[in-house]
Amino acid sequence: MEKSKLLAFESTHDSLKAEDIILSEGIKVNPIPLPKNITARCGLGLKIVESKLEEVLNLLNNSHIDYVIHDIE
Repeated sequence: MEKSKLLAFESTHDSLKAEDIILSEGIKVNPIPLPKNITARCGLGLKIVESKLEEVLNLLNNSHIDYVIHDIE
């Protein structure tokens, strides 16, 4: 199974907007509740496979969406 990263956002709006942008490019994304050890204003994170991370980050940066990347198991 491929490794994944978890993206956390400052707001639910940013998380949902990021999900829409990623999905519109045909990239699979899994919205999940943030683990308790990750603090963010939004309780929803996006799980991304590591092989797509660079592409996803470019999309989010071009859309001016702030995020924090977390390792997950």
